Amino acid sequence: MNYNRLIFLLFFCTLLSGCASPAQQVDSKASNYEFEKLALPGQILTHISYRNVVTNKMRRLHVYIEGDGTPWLTRTQVSADPTPRKALMLDLMALDPQTSLYLGRPCYFGQAQSPACHPLLWTHQRYSQQVVFSMVAALKQYLAFNPYDELVFFGHSGGGTLAMLIAPYLKKTIAVATLAANLDIDAWANHHSYSRLEGSLNPALMPPLPTSVMQIHYAGEQDRAVPAFVIKKGLVNQEKSQFRVLKTANHTCCWQKIWQQLLNELHLKKLYTRSD
Repeated sequence: MNYNRLIFLLFFCTLLSGCASPAQQVDSKASNYEFEKLALPGQILTHISYRNVVTNKMRRLHVYIEGDGTPWLTRTQVSADPTPRKALMLDLMALDPQTSLYLGRPCYFGQAQSPACHPLLWTHQRYSQQVVFSMVAALKQYLAFNPYDELVFFGHSGGGTLAMLIAPYLKKTIAVATLAANLDIDAWANHHSYSRLEGSLNPALMPPLPTSVMQIHYAGEQDRAVPAFVIKKGLVNQEKSQFRVLKTANHTCCWQKIWQQLLNELHLKKLYTRSD
């Protein structure tokens, strides 16, 4: 490599926080928000997570799940680290006045090189039963030491897919809210002419959530990654689910605009307690 080019790249990396990895960038952002970092054991490996504990009288926990991040570099090249470059759900959690947990996905946030990890877990099998069970185990481990009467799940993109798959395993779930979520992974694959996610669970084919669970699902009218029709198709069997289209939104922008409204709406859902 040309010496001057090397010097330029080193200088450029210094400007970009020392060329911090995506996991380091997420960790730095969480630290800036004063979130507490956790290592929650799951069935596959440790789930790097963050929490924001707020002192109030509500016995309700908001659980945030991030999108797929960067599972692929190109249509044929798998990423070595799927951790998202922009942690949208971490930003939204910072706007939430309720006690919240940012539940990490297996192999994300610096865990991709763990012996227990394999690229299949963030590509074709990213919504597999193995992934779902590991996240459920990590969340139940957290709840064993931090009990709550009610759970509300929030998920963006693939995080919304996982929210719908995880929610049935937690009996204290009272609501699920998703943003640009892939709720029919077969319709999504067909639309983009992608190979199907063999080994993953499809929310559209799973039993519907109980009607007691409030569901609000947003699509972005400008979203080309997960078009609105894919989300709507995945809700055909979800009785009483609410489907909404945000005209100004694409896949990643601009969900902050509706966040306070959504939180206020969920806040009105009455508290109740039942055994897990």
